[in-house]
Amino acid sequence: MKKIFIASLFLLPLVFTGCFLLTIGNPPKKTTVTVKTDSNGHVYLVKTNMSASETISGINTGSIESVSSRSAQTDNLELPGLYDDPFIRKQNQDIARALSQAGEAQRSASGEVDLYHIGTGASSINYTKGDKAQFYSYSESTQSDVSLEGYSYLLNATCYYAGKHCYVFGDDSELNGAKASLGINLNYANYSANATESENSFFKLGKIFDSCYELETSVIGDPTYTSYRDNIFIPCNQKIIIFVSDLYGDAKQGQDSGVVGYFYNGDMYKKSFMDSYVNIDRNGNPIPEYNKNSKPNPNYKQTNEAAMFYVDSNFLTNNPENVYTTLVHEFNHMINFVIKTLKYSTDHNLSLQGISSHQCDTWFTEMLAMVTEDMFCDYLGTSYEYSPMARLPLFNLFYNYGFINWNSYTVAGTNNLNSIYVSYANTYAFGAFLARNYGGIDLIHEIANSDYINKDAIERALKNRGYSYDEAMGKFHLVTINTAKPNSSQLAQPLSSDKYYYSLNRNAKKSGEKLFFDAIDLGKVKLGNDPVAPRIFKKAESPDLGPQGFSVHYVGYNIKSFELTANISDLMDYYIIEK
Repeated sequence: MKKIFIASLFLLPLVFTGCFLLTIGNPPKKTTVTVKTDSNGHVYLVKTNMSASETISGINTGSIESVSSRSAQTDNLELPGLYDDPFIRKQNQDIARALSQAGEAQRSASGEVDLYHIGTGASSINYTKGDKAQFYSYSESTQSDVSLEGYSYLLNATCYYAGKHCYVFGDDSELNGAKASLGINLNYANYSANATESENSFFKLGKIFDSCYELETSVIGDPTYTSYRDNIFIPCNQKIIIFVSDLYGDAKQGQDSGVVGYFYNGDMYKKSFMDSYVNIDRNGNPIPEYNKNSKPNPNYKQTNEAAMFYVDSNFLTNNPENVYTTLVHEFNHMINFVIKTLKYSTDHNLSLQGISSHQCDTWFTEMLAMVTEDMFCDYLGTSYEYSPMARLPLFNLFYNYGFINWNSYTVAGTNNLNSIYVSYANTYAFGAFLARNYGGIDLIHEIANSDYINKDAIERALKNRGYSYDEAMGKFHLVTINTAKPNSSQLAQPLSSDKYYYSLNRNAKKSGEKLFFDAIDLGKVKLGNDPVAPRIFKKAESPDLGPQGFSVHYVGYNIKSFELTANISDLMDYYIIEK
């Protein structure tokens, strides 16, 4: 791939086959540029939004004269799938926001507390089968099409599995088929000290997590710690708690949507700290734990003061395969928080504002969690419909939305498709591309374990391999074109060949490996039973470009030149690709 940086309004003619970059470093200005290609093959124009925060309106991205081309039909698109959890994401963001606004001497309740004090040692948490405990969990909700509000109740629980790396608890209100009419039946009645996998769903859940623990931590990092800011964070419990209950109280027979599981980083903070620095309003007054109607206040952030995550009992009953891949996903979020925030803030003596600013962006932590699911697919025997690859049809249709923006809204031209689904798809596609083209598991290991977060973590890992983030972004769009008809010779192309195929098998399984990234052909992914190839836009189309989004337009065959009219700015890059 060659790049040409243009300081004027004219382009040099192409004398090679491949692609080149046009950038004009002027303020936004409507400009018409004549692009000479002298091509004997197919010509594509790629528009790329390089901004990490701004969406560029389609009217400003540019257009050329119309020509017939293939494009995906998105009218009345209906998508099956499971509702992801924006409420927990909001809770985590609220905590970070509270820390960013906190003055360290402003809370009367903690005026003499040393927030920099370092504690050592581990938690005294220790359970055996049959032990009782209580945990706060979001067990009731008010849900609309694009929002979810949870009410956190203190639930009684019993430990049904105490393994090498985890404890598995079940909600006592679901004992002995009490909620069987709602589709929840986890064989509680068969609980015994000698339960087998077939007799007890909790036993199998715990065994699977134990079997994944050392594999996942060898790549993503160590979630344990021996020193910590003991007036902010909890001591490390050596075994992870998994609490199984009816998340948001939405269980029903035949349930096919809802929250499968979540990690809530509020559990990693001490209650005394939360009440002094997080559970206060803008005037410094305590936020009440309960509303006037005696219901839990969603604005009050509870903490179980334990490293734990949550699993939905209905999905564990009826869809356990989806739960097992959720285990490695949510555990990844926990490890990210421990390494990137808890350990880093302890090692670098960060202020509260520093702790707030050194937390992973949603797109970054979700990217790591989904590529972790990806590399566990073979190990867990995950079928396509429950794998992250099942998200790729949405990337093929809506890659122009980018992956940075995680705001929730309805995607235009669809049947109430929530944009969060697109954000997941596009974020996973970028992570899968990085893993398959720039170093596989070794790359992911370095990104996850470094002191850096977000784009900086990826940039540093790529730099250590002789690449850059912008270079990778500049090649990412090629996945939509080079998957049209991949063959064995294309799949074997080395990186230095300037041929970047999404289905590169350079990180496919080697003898004895348990985790790996398998080949993917973007041209053959399916939505339901229908294949959905990457969308190629018409010349006259000008879709909005979300942050880090792009659009690929077919110009035509045997094209000598064309005109591009656009409000060109520093935020936009343009590529010409010839095939």
